[in-house]
Amino acid sequence: MASASGISLLCLSLSSSFASGMSTSAIALTVFLMYSGFLQRRDAIPPALRWLVDISPFAHSFAAMISSELGGLETVIDTDEHATVNIQGDIWLYQFNIDPGNMPQNARVLGTFTVCIWVLAFIPIWRGWYRSTSCSFWPQMPCMSRGACRDEKEANDYQRQ
Repeated sequence: MASASGISLLCLSLSSSFASGMSTSAIALTVFLMYSGFLQRRDAIPPALRWLVDISPFAHSFAAMISSELGGLETVIDTDEHATVNIQGDIWLYQFNIDPGNMPQNARVLGTFTVCIWVLAFIPIWRGWYRSTSCSFWPQMPCMSRGACRDEKEANDYQRQ
């Protein structure tokens, strides 16, 4: 999903190391997944935390996907021994507290969120705000960890090869 990778890229571009960026992005993605509307309905979440559902890209993608797949669907169960049962797909949407008419809005919000998060993620990279240290044998690339350039002799030997 483009918005999830944008969140990870934003966390990585704002962090001082790869490990802290990955840890931060894992926590952020876990929180967004917890408040996606799949595990708990929006109205079951405490009012102080409902804003997390509104900004979660997973909530909008889940709502758009389930509306697309189940909206207007009719399942007919017909057996010889029992009466025919018609099940409307919209009943599943209402179980998750999703309005099937909001699918275009969910898709627009998800697209807007994705574009904005990618732009925000590339601003620190473009401006060079992320890391200023670099390896001497590859000066244009920033070091991914503190120990990557600890042995200058090894770096010079690598460069000569």
